[in-house]
Amino acid sequence: MIDLEIFQKFETKEEADEVKTMLESHGVQSSIEGKGGLLDANFVGNDYNDYFLLMLWPADFERAQLILMQYTVVDIDKVDKNYMLFTLSDIELMDVIAKPDEWGIYNYKLAKLILQQRGKKIDEVAIHSMEEHHLQDIARPRSLDTTWIVLGYTFSILTVFIGLTKAYYMLVLLYGVNLFPGIVGIILGRTVWKTKKTLPNGERIYSYTEKSRMHGCYMMWIGVIGIAITIIHLFI
Repeated sequence: MIDLEIFQKFETKEEADEVKTMLESHGVQSSIEGKGGLLDANFVGNDYNDYFLLMLWPADFERAQLILMQYTVVDIDKVDKNYMLFTLSDIELMDVIAKPDEWGIYNYKLAKLILQQRGKKIDEVAIHSMEEHHLQDIARPRSLDTTWIVLGYTFSILTVFIGLTKAYYMLVLLYGVNLFPGIVGIILGRTVWKTKKTLPNGERIYSYTEKSRMHGCYMMWIGVIGIAITIIHLFI
């Protein structure tokens, strides 16, 4: 079952509520998640803990972008001149325009207006090229760091060792500090194996490379086997 996914991030709940109201008035279902509570950036690849997150169904992403693009009105004369976009260079403003999924439609439109106010011609072909490059960049799967690979295998294999050698004193110790290795190995392995990310167009892809996902799969199943062996030796 596909869940609601992160569509946009906001620094304040008021900003998130405003966009949520606009989208829902056009029949796009959404919800807002408060700050924190998501997987660590080491695994997911983005640190969203400092933001309010607007969540949509992936199939609604493109429609929502079109709605916001059409109905978000920016009057540059009414924008506080201390607003941070006014301090950005022309190149930095082009980066804002190329990444509306990160900066939001309001900043996207404002960046265009600021460039126009500065007398800069906006090259739509160049912007499209930058948008394509950005999409390719965020679609590129990540490789799991060697440290996490070693830790994942260590936790999973340790459980097998405990089960085969009946070193239950180790099991009791590990339980005592809430670090039952097999469970840790399973959680880490499954996270790497199955985690997906949603692109700005709503497409869902795996977050990690095939090689990293293979390691994750192995970690998970070694952890499962280790726990099974331990349980069998404990109760049979």
